[in-house]
Amino acid sequence: NVKLPGVFEGQSTRFDAVLPASGPVGTKMTITGEGIYGNPIIGYMLNLGGSIAYSSENTLNKIVITVPDNTPPGMYPIKLADGNYVIDTGLSFTVTK
Repeated sequence: NVKLPGVFEGQSTRFDAVLPASGPVGTKMTITGEGIYGNPIIGYMLNLGGSIAYSSENTLNKIVITVPDNTPPGMYPIKLADGNYVIDTGLSFTVTK
């Protein structure tokens, strides 16, 4: 083991916005932020009223998810599942008719 002098800080994850904030089935929502970590191969899952959506793009600054068929209208908190973890972004998306 080698001890290094100095102070080291890790970058924390921050979620800024979901664009658009609402839309019908088939809408591609983009969740933006900074320091979004996760396995880009596995991606994220999002439960929208029983319909499960999967991310199609994952980077350090954004996650893209399409609202799946059979998603009932309503406002849903964006809580992303990444393996065994659930990440509450503090954001929400409204599915319209």
